[in-house]
Amino acid sequence: LTAVLRLNGCDAREARNTGDVVRAVNETRPAVLVVDLDMPGEDGCALIRRVRRLPTPPAVLVVTGHTAQGVRLAATQAGASAYLLKPADPVELARLVGQLCRA
Repeated sequence: LTAVLRLNGCDAREARNTGDVVRAVNETRPAVLVVDLDMPGEDGCALIRRVRRLPTPPAVLVVTGHTAQGVRLAATQAGASAYLLKPADPVELARLVGQLCRA
């Protein structure tokens, strides 16, 4: 996903666990955060709530393999702006990130 976003002009960075995500968000203040709900560390929805409480929170795009409607609802209630199922279509990913950046 990082490579797809970079090829589409985004300054995309990777984080391997939720602690790295929080550090990166605090350091770089991204407009959009793309997350999986199953990263090592804390629960994905807890991570979304934590990031959305920041003074200038990024929009959150969830990219995950979870298909259950309840998981999607929980992510949305936590503050996710958009949700894509894996494997994410590269064109749709770039379109959504661009849309969220402009919002």
